[in-house]
Amino acid sequence: MLAHLTSASAQAAAASLPTSEEDLCPICYAHPISAVFQPCGHKSCKACINQHLMNNKDCFFCKATIVSVEDWEKAASASTTTSSAA
Repeated sequence: MLAHLTSASAQAAAASLPTSEEDLCPICYAHPISAVFQPCGHKSCKACINQHLMNNKDCFFCKATIVSVEDWEKAASASTTTSSAA
């Protein structure tokens, strides 16, 4: 049982690893990109943006006021749907 759990854990970790450096958070380089800021569209991991939003409401990169944070997967699929509908 322990061997099975160890194997399953390793497979799950490998499946969730970013495939390239471009998929890593540009702030911490430790987690995959998982959030997109609105209205500017810049991205980071949720850990970085949540920590940042405790003290600041501006984007790390362009200093625009962040009005919402969306899941990156949802934002990516929404833009795909929008572009395919056009």
